Amino acid sequence: MLQVTNRFLRRGAGRSLAATSVFTALVAVTLAADLGLKHWAFATVAGRPLRVRSDDNRQPSVYQLSETGNWVQLPRSDPQEPASAIPEHESCTVIGRLLDLRLTLNTGAVFGLGKGGRVVFIAASVLAVVVIVLLYVRSRAGAWGLQMAYALILAGALGNLYDRYQYSAVRDVLHLFPTTLLWPWIFNLADAALMVGVAAVMLLSFRHSRDQNSGH
Repeated sequence: MLQVTNRFLRRGAGRSLAATSVFTALVAVTLAADLGLKHWAFATVAGRPLRVRSDDNRQPSVYQLSETGNWVQLPRSDPQEPASAIPEHESCTVIGRLLDLRLTLNTGAVFGLGKGGRVVFIAASVLAVVVIVLLYVRSRAGAWGLQMAYALILAGALGNLYDRYQYSAVRDVLHLFPTTLLWPWIFNLADAALMVGVAAVMLLSFRHSRDQNSGH
């Protein structure tokens, strides 16, 4: 029994049906939750449904469903800022003073860094997807914590990659501590999955390095 267990732990996760099933399921659930929340929030939070479309110049445009049932393009108050086309709306409270839903568009990276680099971000996201898949395949089949972290990173990268390719901007909907200035950024579940996954990888790597140095 011990020999079977050791052989399983040494085998790569890419050759383990159980590990790959868990990894794929977590990626799928996280990705579906991210895209589903974005779609639902843009359809409900602003009062009337909003849609984001990428125009011929690969710039995001915002459309709102009118009373007559037609989709009307909304003008930007700031020509350089796609999010300025989103109409003023009250945030939707999710958890008291902890979490609200508010709509915005982000043409940059996480938390709006580096706005306007769509092609660069798409290329970086594709590279990240390839690297994470390779890291997962080469990881030990029994390293469940590390593989779950990889799954979160992959799902987050795919969620934002989809938005950047489809809409030329990322739809952000989550706002922490809305009544304070503690968290000024609006983000999405993909961002959260990325941050949690990266933090988990760093923590697990630190613990592994510490255990090796201590001789365990």
